[in-house]
Amino acid sequence: MKQYSVILGNFLQQQRLARHLSRAELAQRLTLSEKTLQRIEQGQVEIKASQLLTFMTFFGVTSAEIVALTAGECAPSTVLQQLHQAQTQADIPALQALEARLAAAYQQQHIPWQRCAVTVCRILQAQAHQSPQAQQLASRLCAYYLQCETLTRFDFQLLTMIVGCAPYAQAIAFITGGQVKAQRDHQQALAVLADYFIGLLTSALATQEAQVISCASQLILRQQDLAQAGDFSMYQRLAKWMLMWLAGEPQAATAGKTALVHALAVVYPPSVAHARRAIIEHLWQILIQTRTAGVSSQHLLPRYSWRSDAAVVEALGGEGR
Repeated sequence: MKQYSVILGNFLQQQRLARHLSRAELAQRLTLSEKTLQRIEQGQVEIKASQLLTFMTFFGVTSAEIVALTAGECAPSTVLQQLHQAQTQADIPALQALEARLAAAYQQQHIPWQRCAVTVCRILQAQAHQSPQAQQLASRLCAYYLQCETLTRFDFQLLTMIVGCAPYAQAIAFITGGQVKAQRDHQQALAVLADYFIGLLTSALATQEAQVISCASQLILRQQDLAQAGDFSMYQRLAKWMLMWLAGEPQAATAGKTALVHALAVVYPPSVAHARRAIIEHLWQILIQTRTAGVSSQHLLPRYSWRSDAAVVEALGGEGR
C-alpha cells in the first residue's frame, strides 16, 4: 500500500502544480491542513476514501485515471525503469515503443506526467541520433518545469535524464530556483541528485565556456553528501582535474585524468570500465577544445549577469554543499 500511496500522492501533486496552486491554497480550498496535504502528496500516509473523492471532484479526475496510475506498462515506476534501460542501451526502438504507449495513454487520460515522459522519449531519441533537436526539446521541457512551484520526485527523475541536453542557463536555474534543494528533503534522493549534477556538468561542457565549466565543476566538488552515490565520486575526481586544466596546468591535469581512467580497470569489470572510460575521454575531449586564458582555481562560483554566485550558494543551502 505504501507504493500506491507514493504514486497517488505524486499524481495529486502534479494535478495541483498543473493548476499553479500552492500547497497552502489547495489545502484551504479543500479544508485540509497544509501539513496533511504535504503528507498525502509525499505518500507518507494512506489517503482516506473521503479525501480521495474530494480531490477527484476538485480536479475533475475520473476513477479510470486513478486505476490507471498503477496499470501495467504505463505506471510511473515502470516508465522510469524502461526509460533508464533504454537510455543506458541507446535502444531507439524501445524508446519509440514507449513513446507510442505514453502518447496513447495521454490521449485517454490527460495526466501531465505522461506528456512530459513522451517528451523525454523524444529527447533521448534525438540525443542518440546526435540531433540538435535534443537541446530544443530539452529546453522546452525545462522551461515548463521552471514554471512549476516545486517538482514531484517523478518529474525530477525525468529532468535528470535530459538535463545534460538542456542549455546551461536553464540547467543551473533549478538550483537558484530552489527545486534542487527541495529534492534533498526526500528520502533516497541522493542517486537522483547525483544524476542531476552529472547532467549539469555535461551541459556546462557543451557551452565550451571556461567560466561556466569552472562553475559546474566547483558545484560538483561541493556535493560531499553525494560522494557515495553511484559513480559520483568518479565525476568529482574528473571535475578536480578539469579545474586544474582550466587553471593553466594541462600536464598535471592530464596526468590526473589518465590515472583516473587506469583506476577504473581496477574498480569495475572490463565492460563497465570500458563504458566509464569512454565517457571520461569524451568529456575530456570537449574540455580541451575550450578556449581559456586560465581560470583561477580559487574562483569558486563566477558571477552571471542574471544571478550572483551568492545566490547559487544560498540556493544549495548555504552550507557549502
